[in-house]
Amino acid sequence: IIPPLDLKGWVGIEGGGIDGAVNVGSDGLFTVAFCTCLAARFLTSVYLFIGFELFVWNQTIVSPAPTVYAKFGAALSISTEYQNLIIGAPGGNAYEPNTFDNSTTYFDDRSTYFASTVIQSGVVYTFDYLESSTNNVTNPGQFVFGQQIYDTSIATLDNWGTAVNYTTGQLLIGSP
Repeated sequence: IIPPLDLKGWVGIEGGGIDGAVNVGSDGLFTVAFCTCLAARFLTSVYLFIGFELFVWNQTIVSPAPTVYAKFGAALSISTEYQNLIIGAPGGNAYEPNTFDNSTTYFDDRSTYFASTVIQSGVVYTFDYLESSTNNVTNPGQFVFGQQIYDTSIATLDNWGTAVNYTTGQLLIGSP
């Protein structure tokens, strides 16, 4: 909780505010009616004065296999090096690969994949961070889908992936 700040007389605030955009009440709180360039510069300096850190939206991460009631994002963990993002979907469907005759037979030069679906068993996905060539605010790195992680003994409604933790190369996945 941030205590009310006395902003009167700070950065040119006098009674009516800046261009009528920013007003300070008798309690020291400020409001923004509309935004002008001058008001935007003022708000940035107020945020810095208060100690807020502004973040730029970078990316929206979506499930690689979206399903109803999957609860994608119910559990999150990022590696200590910030290179791997682990996301649990305790209501998601796991897709277990089917193998034929000890994997000696493959189809379409290994481009066709057969899988069995374990409905609402829970699943965990990994996303790997790829840096961009310039890696700045207008061209940031991105997290890309890595792989699906599941337990071969899971069953429907197991809620596998309710909790995830990835620290120092060790991945822990919980199920109630």
